[in-house]
Amino acid sequence: MIKIDYSKQGEKRIIIRGKSDCFHANMEDIMYITCEEYMCTIYLVDGEKFSTTHSLKCFEEIIKEDDFFKVSRNTLINTEYATVTRMTRKERCVNVKGIKIKVSRSRFPHLKKMLYGCSSQ
Repeated sequence: MIKIDYSKQGEKRIIIRGKSDCFHANMEDIMYITCEEYMCTIYLVDGEKFSTTHSLKCFEEIIKEDDFFKVSRNTLINTEYATVTRMTRKERCVNVKGIKIKVSRSRFPHLKKMLYGCSSQ
C-alpha cells in the first residue's frame, strides 16, 4: 500500500507498506524512481534507496500533482533536481544530482519545456 501523509505541516511524505517493513520519505527527498521487471526502486537525495514491488503506474497516480516527470517508460524523475545535460540525435539525457538518466525521444521536448520554458528541440 502506498499513501501520502499530510500530517506534518508543509511536508508531504510518501509511505510504502510492504509485507514485513514500512518506508517513509519526504516527497521532496525523492530524486527519481526506476522500475526494472517487477521491482521499483526509489532513490533519495541522501543516497539511500528502497525497493518495492509496487508498479511505476502506482507511483505516478500518487505523485502526479508534484514536481515529477516520466522521462521514459520505466523512470520518473523529480524535476527539482534535474537539468538537461546532453542532446544529440541518438541520445537525450537528464542529470539528476550527478546521475545521468536517458530520456525517451518523445518525452524530451516536454521535459525541456517543463524545465526551461522553451519548446524547441
